[in-house]
Amino acid sequence: MQVVNFATLFGLFLSFNQIVKIECENKLQSTDKLLINRQIHLVTSGFSSVFWNYIRSSSDSLDNVSSQCSSHLNKLLESSLEGHPLAFKFLSLSGSRPNNFLDATYAAFGSYDSCLAISPFHEDKDDQTIKGKYCLTSLEPDLHRNGQSNGQILSQLYPHHFDAEFNFTIKVGFCVPSVCSQNDVQQIITQAFTEYSWKLVDVHSCEVETNFFDRLKSANKGQQFFLWLLVTLVCVVMMATYMDLKGRSTVDERSSLFWIQQFSINKNIRSLFRQSHCKPRILILDQTRLMALLCNLSVHAVMWITTINAAFLPEDTQFIIDQFSKFHVQPFLNDWITDGLFFIGSGSASLALILKMGPKTPITTYLKCIFNRAALSVPILIPVIALEVILPLVGSGPIYQSINQYRSNVCLKTFWMNLLHIQNHNGPVEFCAPHTWTIAVEWQLFALSCFLVFIYKRKNSLGLSLNILMVIFGFYRTVKIYLENDLQPHAIMTATNYSQTANRMAHVHISTEAHLWCYLMATLIAVLLGANYEAKVIKFLPLLDKVAIIMVLMVSFSPALWNVFAMKIEPLTTIIYVLFSKVTLTFLALIIGIHNAKKGRKYVIKAESGDMYIHDDDSDSISQEMNQINNNIESKAIKRDSQLNNSGLNKLEILLRLLKPTYFIHAIVYSWYFTSLRSTIPLSLSSFAMLSTILTFYSIIAGFFFHLLVTGPVERINYLLSRTKSKAQ
Repeated sequence: MQVVNFATLFGLFLSFNQIVKIECENKLQSTDKLLINRQIHLVTSGFSSVFWNYIRSSSDSLDNVSSQCSSHLNKLLESSLEGHPLAFKFLSLSGSRPNNFLDATYAAFGSYDSCLAISPFHEDKDDQTIKGKYCLTSLEPDLHRNGQSNGQILSQLYPHHFDAEFNFTIKVGFCVPSVCSQNDVQQIITQAFTEYSWKLVDVHSCEVETNFFDRLKSANKGQQFFLWLLVTLVCVVMMATYMDLKGRSTVDERSSLFWIQQFSINKNIRSLFRQSHCKPRILILDQTRLMALLCNLSVHAVMWITTINAAFLPEDTQFIIDQFSKFHVQPFLNDWITDGLFFIGSGSASLALILKMGPKTPITTYLKCIFNRAALSVPILIPVIALEVILPLVGSGPIYQSINQYRSNVCLKTFWMNLLHIQNHNGPVEFCAPHTWTIAVEWQLFALSCFLVFIYKRKNSLGLSLNILMVIFGFYRTVKIYLENDLQPHAIMTATNYSQTANRMAHVHISTEAHLWCYLMATLIAVLLGANYEAKVIKFLPLLDKVAIIMVLMVSFSPALWNVFAMKIEPLTTIIYVLFSKVTLTFLALIIGIHNAKKGRKYVIKAESGDMYIHDDDSDSISQEMNQINNNIESKAIKRDSQLNNSGLNKLEILLRLLKPTYFIHAIVYSWYFTSLRSTIPLSLSSFAMLSTILTFYSIIAGFFFHLLVTGPVERINYLLSRTKSKAQ
């Protein structure tokens, strides 16, 4: 009997467990279905529909929302139900859902300008002054609400990469009556989207219709100071131009008017076409500078949206990811050539130092050289900083204030780091004028290069040994940086997210020690070529050229290993690639240097120091055959250079002078353009090309005006001061 009772109880227990299990599964399925139904409603009706339906269903009051805002929202709904056109239109001005939402598009801005201009209560005498207020918000699925199952479902439904730290959230613009505060909007959105398992990340800004003078009144003291600084600069330029036109110029350098008149627009236009004071010019350096400037403009035109944390602007980011997987795109995803810019800077600086310094030049002269190099860029950087600071005052758009005000605040806090050339030690978007990081890195490495040249001038063998050791140390530190921070091998990779890309940018792209090897390697190459060490290998140059081309192609398409063929990212393969890319760049720089070594030696041989390691080709004792090879290789370049130098002026110089100011101003132009957009950017290969072309054109125009106002006067005054010092000596 007891056995029967026990069996019965055990059977009942199993049945109860089965019933509970089925009930739980049904409940989970019911919860999942409810969640999916909510997402279907959100996707089909849009964010604005959820927002207004919640307000409508909340009767006469909203929790934690001011009575004034609540009453006007209800009044707006009642007016629309009564058929008032303006109230009806007002409901349509908020962002509904992003275009191609489920193809990973992030932004639904709504109608920004219409929202600010509309007066929904125009017929009501008491509320005629109430207009629209535009609030930009960030939302994302709440993956941790109601358990892991909900998070998995939401992750499967939405293909977006959500990362609030880097602004990868859904941006929705809501239009509300101007009596509603930012806190009111925050409360309504939080409550409205909770049951949809979406959470509010931030209300970035709430704006009413304003003009420049309204924004100026509310500007902080820093913005007002930099604005008046720019106004003063413009006034000085206008006064100098007027003096120049009226023939009131003076040649007395002791007069303050002499220095003011250097700001004349006429003088600075003529300076674009002045005859070069540097002869002979090294053509390859000018050509490489031009290529670097054009690449800088075109690449930043496409990539600037990530630098200003506006990667939510493009439509259909899945299209971009798909492009990253195509073989022919791989060279554009590779940033290995960035180090080549420092080869150019170091090569030019090393040649200038070797030419200027002698064996007995005191160390104080080197220190002055380092200080002068830093000081010369400060007068140019100050207007750049000023433009970054005042940018929120001179434009509008759905994201204009939220992004540019943040950048302005960063500039006001950290602009002193730009003036000291140490701004790259902050994060990629945490310092003022991020595009100027190259100035900081180049100056810091220039100080090391000065130290090396100082040693070279005292004892060549010691300088050579120290240079080689420092290059090896630079290689070691680069490898160490990749290993310690678990960095991806390339800037853009399909298997990683933006946070990993930003991490690589912080530790490699803008890091000084990551570029140590290439800067000092360029100094080493300049010294070796100056001593004509290439004479022993020059007969193999055609073969070496082919090897260099093959190596460059291999490095350029190396991202395909990971992006196309899906090779796993591992430390060993990353380090192998890093070392191979550095060796390739060094080899390429060496080959280019050999092709132009004779020209460089003619440039440096003018130095009065008489250093023995600067080889004089005219007193060469090598064989006639070797001389003939050397001359044949460089005859075309020398002939072309001679023609350009004899003419006193060439188109390449003019183009360089015109494009040089764009380096300083292009980032501000791009920021203004992107943040002024009223809608997202449709993506295609043709739109990429069109965007790059348009922004490059805008930058050249802005660079021309920047030359007239800033770089032209600064260069003229610097030249006059250096000439005055030379006369005094």
